[in-house]
Amino acid sequence: RRSMSPPESIDAPHAESPEDAIAAAAAMIEQGRWHEAMSRVARLLAADHSDPEANLLKGLAEAGLGRLDDAERSLRRSIDADPGQSLAWESLAAALERRGAFGDASDARLEAWRRAPQDARLAAAAAGALFNAGRLEAAADPARAAASLAPDRLDFTVRLAELLALLDRRDEAVEAFDRVLAKDPTLEAVRMARGVAALPSVPCDRPEVERATASFRASLETCAGCTASNRSIDAASPAGSASEAPRSGSAPSGLELFGDAGIAWPFLRAAWCEPDPIEARRFAAIFTASARSAAAGSRRMLGPARASRSQRLRVGILSGLWCDHVVAHLFLEGWMRHLDRSRFEVVAIDLGRRRDAFGEALLARADRVERGMRPFAAWARTIESLGCDAILWPEIGIEPVATRLAALRLAPVQAVAWGHPESTGLASIDVFLSGDAMEPEAASGHYSEELRRLPRLGAWIARPEMPAPRAALDWPVNATVFWCAQTPHKHHPRFDALHASIAAARPGSRFVFSRPHGREAAAARFERRLGEAFAAAGADPVSQLEFLPRLDTKEFRARLAAADVFLDPPGWSGGHTTLEAIAAGVPVLTLPGAFLRRRHAQGILTTLDPATTFIGDLLAADEADFVRRAIGLSREPERRRALSSAIKAASARVFEDLAPIRALEAWIERAVGRASEAG
Repeated sequence: RRSMSPPESIDAPHAESPEDAIAAAAAMIEQGRWHEAMSRVARLLAADHSDPEANLLKGLAEAGLGRLDDAERSLRRSIDADPGQSLAWESLAAALERRGAFGDASDARLEAWRRAPQDARLAAAAAGALFNAGRLEAAADPARAAASLAPDRLDFTVRLAELLALLDRRDEAVEAFDRVLAKDPTLEAVRMARGVAALPSVPCDRPEVERATASFRASLETCAGCTASNRSIDAASPAGSASEAPRSGSAPSGLELFGDAGIAWPFLRAAWCEPDPIEARRFAAIFTASARSAAAGSRRMLGPARASRSQRLRVGILSGLWCDHVVAHLFLEGWMRHLDRSRFEVVAIDLGRRRDAFGEALLARADRVERGMRPFAAWARTIESLGCDAILWPEIGIEPVATRLAALRLAPVQAVAWGHPESTGLASIDVFLSGDAMEPEAASGHYSEELRRLPRLGAWIARPEMPAPRAALDWPVNATVFWCAQTPHKHHPRFDALHASIAAARPGSRFVFSRPHGREAAAARFERRLGEAFAAAGADPVSQLEFLPRLDTKEFRARLAAADVFLDPPGWSGGHTTLEAIAAGVPVLTLPGAFLRRRHAQGILTTLDPATTFIGDLLAADEADFVRRAIGLSREPERRRALSSAIKAASARVFEDLAPIRALEAWIERAVGRASEAG
């Protein structure tokens, strides 16, 4: 292969050798002299259109000029001529990433590493690209390789630990974090992340839940960087307003090891613990210090400069989930379609990497769209420069960059909707937007934010398009099919015995759950846990349990519509899936709890039937009553059919309700007015 080192002079005469032309072009690319580099290799390509090195350099120059389609063609010609070039694969990946083609880019990153398997940097890049493309299982091997090849690169081991945690390989994740702490026990950010990683999405049993939550709480208590903040929080009232929230301490040491995503948000805390504003604020103090440190250089938390604009208030809607996702269906669609554009200028801020027609249609409704790949600090500056009067988050905790931005003061008024399952604890979030039908009377004590109870469900939600019911081929004939297919972390081990008791009383019935997607270890653990509970109750786990693979929306809804009874998870009530069941007329049996995430279905049912003329059969008083009612519905198909008819007839009450939007608009105007007066 020709040498890529530059000659003594990069201004050699035209009668230069191919080697000198390649070296000169390489030097020009390093200097950003893209056009000159292309001219330098033009003679080589005229002689041999497939020359691998000349095509590589031409592709790099074209990418530098932003001609990404041309760059891809040149780089692929280089690879076709010499597939062993790791640099060509790596360059192709970079061009594809700039175009947003993250799936193809992850393949190219993987090929680059395969061509140089001892290169830890390429292994880490492949793991990151596969992760960004949603291919978590595939990312594990290169992530392990990067950590093994470069044990002194603590950031590689930290990224491996975070990936293992997302794959629900919690013990392995904690062990990886422990390796980092063994090298440097002073890394507070790593200690905190270890506690977050201990929270399981699919625990083996209740004792594991107790151990994991204790580990998380110990991390909060022992993180030295937040000791002063913890004392301030403990001194504040349990449900203090945003103005009472403590100032965050200094950023935890070791934060730089986590890259742009930062420390993971403990989203799963909500699955295993009751609302605790003090605990939420403790973690939020650490998280806020982390975000402020990462966004250093912007005027964060000081209030953005007001942009010149028309009389309309500028409202930013910030999410990484502009796609066919439950959060988009519950909140983004209603906000984008129905916020009054004569009063509000809507800016859609898209921090995600998922792209589909549904999301693009929502973004097309915005007055302005901000999207693309940017570092966290750049996003903070961009959003602050928009001069939004208010920013709305549908949730906090799913998309890492969106989550970190929520910890900054980027607009005078900031609010999160009930797509987030509990209080955020963030001083930067002023208001929690909930639905009046889903909150108990004393709900304000569950939040560190001001609770704003919007009418009924608190959101405009389109009626789901439900296909014709389609039963699975192996569903028992004339036997009850109980639908339990929710995200597995909504199924607390405490309630496994309820399903098992129903199954034991109704032999031949079928219980349909969802498998954890893309996490084989978690799926095996979930199936084993439920199988053991069914067997212990005297039910038959082999014939009575079914675990659905990942299905597209249409197939999932067709199966749901063919079910007989929807068993709402008592630990974490269903939201959009419950609404899909209502649209299909499937009776939903629920056991309401004392706080929001255990009351979604109850709120939907009481909105559906405010006078409780028929939903009384579907609201259980306690666990024993839940089992009794499920067994009764299983034995009485005529009652199920009557309930189904009543649900369908009343279903319009829960869909396309503009009252929450009108109340949201009024609140935004009042809140912005108060902030303007105070500022």
